Amino acid sequence: MVIYGDVLAAVNFLVDLLLLRLTRRLTGIPFRGKRQYLGALTGALCSFSIFLPVHGWWMELLVRAGSALLVVLAAYGRMSWRVFGKVVVVFFAVSFLLAGGVLGLWLLFPSDRIAFANGAFYWDVPPLLLAGCVTAAYLFVCLFDRLFGREVSEGELWKVEVTRAGRTVSFTALRDTGCSLREPFSGQPVLVADWERIHPLLTPAEEQAIFEGKAESCPGLRPVFFRDVGGGGMLCAFHPQRLIFSRGERIQKGDGWVAVSLHPVGGGGFQGVFPPEMVRFQGADNGICIGEGLGT
Repeated sequence: MVIYGDVLAAVNFLVDLLLLRLTRRLTGIPFRGKRQYLGALTGALCSFSIFLPVHGWWMELLVRAGSALLVVLAAYGRMSWRVFGKVVVVFFAVSFLLAGGVLGLWLLFPSDRIAFANGAFYWDVPPLLLAGCVTAAYLFVCLFDRLFGREVSEGELWKVEVTRAGRTVSFTALRDTGCSLREPFSGQPVLVADWERIHPLLTPAEEQAIFEGKAESCPGLRPVFFRDVGGGGMLCAFHPQRLIFSRGERIQKGDGWVAVSLHPVGGGGFQGVFPPEMVRFQGADNGICIGEGLGT
């Protein structure tokens, strides 16, 4: 079979882009800007390893592992070794699942239009058809995530506006009575928000510190430690200039810290979580005291 370089690169660019998107959803660790496309391009270039005379399964495994490392490094940039290792393992596992699926289809329906070697995939198919198949697969993943993500009552959801250095972002957050996170020095409550919503408020140095898990390296950040059912960890937090909570016609200024999570906080319906004491409305809303359960 004749393998055309342009088709090989196009096929693997789309496949690696899908793999990176799946890795993003499984790990919850976001890309920086458009680096996912840089990662997919790196994967397309690595696909030319299909022409290498590799002998033995261990050599092929080495080539695959090297390609995975390069793709993840290009897509995510510098990060802590722990986070980088997690992303590489997930990306490698998803790639192996894809390879197993392709091999299974090839064994069931033998074809001389498919080639797979050294972690590179070649399918002699019209580019538009391939793009349609990859797009359909990704939409299925998005639909699955939306259908089976965490559901919450609309009564628990609040609109939050965070202002810092003259810039403001807004998103939906969950008022969670099970959340008791506090900044250890001031004792103030902490709102945890998704990276994708908060990163416009951060400086490049702060972004780097958050990805590396080094809050102490930036004066504007403080470490906030937490424990949950999965163990524990540390988040980087900052104190905003203004924090506004609203629901319906109710608007209240809040006070506290904002921690940045590299993992998605919600299942699609919200992008942040905060403890009840961050807002202290007095009165009732639909017969329920909004300030109920707060300290007196």
